[in-house]
Amino acid sequence: MCTLTRSTETQGNGTQPHEMRSENDVLRILVQILRFSIIQFHAAFDCLVHLVFGLYYDFNVKKVPPVKNDIVLMSASELAEKISNRRDHRSEEDATVVRLVKDAGGILIAKTNIPEFNLWTESRNHLYGQTCNPYNTTRNVGGSSGGEGAIIAACGSAFSVASDIGGSTNRMPAFFNGVFGLKPSEGLTPLKGIALRQQDYSNSMAEIGPICKKAEDLIPLCKVFIGERKSLLKLDQVVDLKSLNIFYQESSGDLRASGVNGDMKAALLKAVRHFKEVTGSATKIKIPGSKYSYRLWRFWMTQESVDYKTSITNGKYRASAVCELWKLMRGKSDFTLAAIIKLIDEDILPKENAEWAKSVTANMKKYLMTKRFQTLFQVVAAPYNDHLCLAVARELEKAHGGWVPPA
Repeated sequence: MCTLTRSTETQGNGTQPHEMRSENDVLRILVQILRFSIIQFHAAFDCLVHLVFGLYYDFNVKKVPPVKNDIVLMSASELAEKISNRRDHRSEEDATVVRLVKDAGGILIAKTNIPEFNLWTESRNHLYGQTCNPYNTTRNVGGSSGGEGAIIAACGSAFSVASDIGGSTNRMPAFFNGVFGLKPSEGLTPLKGIALRQQDYSNSMAEIGPICKKAEDLIPLCKVFIGERKSLLKLDQVVDLKSLNIFYQESSGDLRASGVNGDMKAALLKAVRHFKEVTGSATKIKIPGSKYSYRLWRFWMTQESVDYKTSITNGKYRASAVCELWKLMRGKSDFTLAAIIKLIDEDILPKENAEWAKSVTANMKKYLMTKRFQTLFQVVAAPYNDHLCLAVARELEKAHGGWVPPA
């Protein structure tokens, strides 16, 4: 054993003698050795966890992390708006749905990117920039819960919390990233704490839903998110697929909406053929009023309780489309173009007739119920028939495959 010491003597010229090592040098070396050892141990432990969890996922039919009976939620969306005026804002309490997840044993370990104020078809803002698709970084991930779709697809999480008011869960992020998402029936999930809402249940198009890689994982998350209202659904009911009435529509016919390209239509018809074999029939329909889908969505957005023009400035003032356009042209606007487009929609474009919009919407809902309308390829069901959506999703996954990891 060699002990290094420091001499207290000085040379004749008053300088310290040459030393092989000082106590500080030894301490520094020991710290570096310890740091290197910890890093190596951490890497080895990560490999072990990855191996064990991988074997568990491969052979355990539950396909969820092995943490007793608890649900481990490994990622949660911000559930707040990425706007410059709220840069330093921190919530003082959890949103109700976050509390429900924590009460169920969930552990929230991450927040992901969303568009400014949760309203756009891609996840981009001035604070964190653009979220890119894990399958092709030149493509976007959808919105508003695009960061959630991306992190699920990239194996960064088992489940996630996502919000949906116009396609923000299953119709864009899940679709763009090749995973499963569900928007529950209207009025089921508590909304307090979501996009500045102050009430759990209100007349809103918004809902909270899960995104995950496996269709079978949607049900346990739905039970947690819905909480006390889960008795309104039949999530545990066994669905006989042969007894379902299958209807499909190839396009809404709304010229304002993106067209259905050949690949998407081929995928739809492939699913239709499969369910025709299972159920014996699949009927092509045209939902009355679907050609007005964008106009109807515009109207119902005006009925939401959140004041967009005030909220986007964090209550500092009411934003104006004209003022923000002028700032944008001079490079001085705090908001993204997407947020300003929403201001233009509210300030400049003509409003929809309320009586007309309510009548068309009511007729569409009546049509879905009287036709015993149950499923579409963007799997849709009549209110409180969410279990049918989930059964069809599991069948599609079984027949045609589901999530595929990014190459």
